[in-house]
Amino acid sequence: MKHRSRLYLVVGLVATLILLGLAWTTVYYFAFKPLLEIDIPMLGVIFGEVDLTSTLWWRSFIHFLYDVVIVVVVAYISIQTLAIFSFYAREPGKYRAMQETILKYSWWQRIQHHLLVIGFALAAFTGIVMYQNNNPYWKTLFPLSRDTLIILHIIGGVLMGAIALLHLVFYATQFFLVVKAGVPVREVFPVTRVLSFSGWKTAAIDNLLYLVGLKKRGSKPPAHKYAHESALEYWMTFAGVAIIGVTGIIMALYGPRVLDGVVWVIHFKEAVLAISALLAGHLASVHFNPAIAPLDSSIFTGRVPLERIREENILWYEELVKKKEGGGSGS
Repeated sequence: MKHRSRLYLVVGLVATLILLGLAWTTVYYFAFKPLLEIDIPMLGVIFGEVDLTSTLWWRSFIHFLYDVVIVVVVAYISIQTLAIFSFYAREPGKYRAMQETILKYSWWQRIQHHLLVIGFALAAFTGIVMYQNNNPYWKTLFPLSRDTLIILHIIGGVLMGAIALLHLVFYATQFFLVVKAGVPVREVFPVTRVLSFSGWKTAAIDNLLYLVGLKKRGSKPPAHKYAHESALEYWMTFAGVAIIGVTGIIMALYGPRVLDGVVWVIHFKEAVLAISALLAGHLASVHFNPAIAPLDSSIFTGRVPLERIREENILWYEELVKKKEGGGSGS
C-alpha cells in the first residue's frame, strides 16, 4: 500500500509539473512575450493618446489588458494548484481507498461536461494551428488546409455554444421556478454562493490562505456541494464560453478584421486565457491531486467517496445527514 501511495504521489507530481509547464509555455508565447514586445512599447500611445472613439486605440488597450490579466490569473491558478498538491501530498491515494460513495454529478451534468470538453479541445487545437499558419514546423506537424481547420474550428465552437446555451436555458428555467416557489436560491444552486463579495473572498482568498498554511488547519472555509475553487471556476468558464462564443459569431458573420481586429483580439486572448487556465488549474488540481491521482473517476461515474465529501464539502455533508435522518434521499 505504501509503494502504491508513493506511485500516486510521483504520477501526480510529474503530471502536475508537465501541465504547469504547458500552461506557462502557452502564456509565454501568447501573452508574456507580446506584453514585452508589443504592449509595453505601446504604453505611451495607449495611455498618452487616449481616444475612446478609435477602434485602433481600443485594440491596443484590450491587447495590453488581456496580456496582463492572463499572466496574473495563471500565476494565481498555478499557486493554487501547487498549494492543493502540497496539501494533499501528505496522504497520497487517500480517496482511492474509500469504498462508500455518493452520487454528486448526475448523468446530465456528466454528458454536458464531456461534450463541452470535446468542443473546446477541437476549437482550441484548430485555433492554435491556424494562428501558427506561417510556421513551417506547425505546417509539417499538422498538414491540414486552412479551410479544413476553419470548418473544424466552427464545429468545435458550435458544439461548445450549443451545450452552453442548453445549460443556460435548463438552469434559467429551474432558477425561475425556484424563485417563484420562494425557495432560497443558494440552497438549490450552491455555485451561486460565490456571487457576493464575501463568497468570492472565501473562494479566492481565504481558501488559498488555508491551503498554503497561512490560516491554521482547523479554519478551513466550509464548502457546500462544490468546493470554493470549483464554484469560482464554473463562473469563469461560463463567462469565457460566452465571450468566445459571441466574438466568434461576430467574426463568422463579418470576418476577423471587423472593428479593426478588436473582436479578434478579444476572441483569441480569451481562448489563450481559457487554455492556460485549464491546463494549470482544472486538469492539474482535479485529476492529478495526489489524493485522487491519476484520475478523478467521478468524471465518468458521478460518484464521490463519502469521506471526501465530509472533509471537502462539510455543509453539503451535514445536509445529507439531516436528509438521511429525516428519511429523505441523500443523492
